[in-house]
Amino acid sequence: MSQPGEWLGLLKWSLAYTDGTGETTAKEMDSEKRAWLEAAMKELVVDEAKLAKESVDELQELSLQTELGDQSIERATELFEQVEDIAESLDTAFDLVKMGCMNQMVEMLRSKHPFFRRWAAQIVATVAQNNPQCQAGLLQLGALAYTTHICVHDHDPGARLKALLAVSCLIRNCKDGERAFVDQGDGILVLANGLKSTESRLAAKAVHLLLFLLTEDTMLRDEHTLAQHHRIFTEANGQGLVEALISNEDVNARHGALQLLGRLGALSAEAIKKLEARLDELTKEQGEQDEIDMIKGLITSNK
Repeated sequence: MSQPGEWLGLLKWSLAYTDGTGETTAKEMDSEKRAWLEAAMKELVVDEAKLAKESVDELQELSLQTELGDQSIERATELFEQVEDIAESLDTAFDLVKMGCMNQMVEMLRSKHPFFRRWAAQIVATVAQNNPQCQAGLLQLGALAYTTHICVHDHDPGARLKALLAVSCLIRNCKDGERAFVDQGDGILVLANGLKSTESRLAAKAVHLLLFLLTEDTMLRDEHTLAQHHRIFTEANGQGLVEALISNEDVNARHGALQLLGRLGALSAEAIKKLEARLDELTKEQGEQDEIDMIKGLITSNK
């Protein structure tokens, strides 16, 4: 139909069958067909709340097994992924809290199986991220205390990494969470300890969370609170630990360290020497220009 007249004809034909002026054979659906259609539609529509509850219940049963075989791990992975998909919606995430699913998930943070601790921390992070209602609910359930404990004491590197992710999601832009972490959980010391980790990704997450906590933000921390954060960090030799990261193998750890050094005020002569040595390395290796520029800026601002 390349001619406008042909399209106009089709339009008139369509309107003749929909404007009520023509005869029609349409009639109200009888009860039997209506019932069949409703049943068919129900089969197609997934009740996410019910699915999540059933998944978490099954996960809790699996977590109590003495030994985890390949089939159990495969099934649990499938269930955790299902719950995470549901949790990624801000609305359904809070439903998981209201239904009690997150009570069970927090319990799994104490599972004897590292697999379950890792995944439970991941779900806590997903539910809490950018969701004030969920952050408040999870704080009441003790999720922050458990994940902080895992960050420090768990023997499984994957569990420590996921737990720190959960901690970050629980306290970012959440004043109550931040206060609980720093004041009750020795959070600054926990993160300073994380800077010493041989696990580069954990060190990177620790430095970026410190960057957040040591940055001025009147909505989250007043001048006195910020000064307290800096004092604890200084007493833990935080700056020295950050300086050690400027040549870390993880690019996120290096960039985070350089950003944090820029927030800590005047740097020592020793720190400047370390930066100059690192600058020489990068220049010879033709390293990233962004990193080179960051180091040059730090050296220049401290001379």
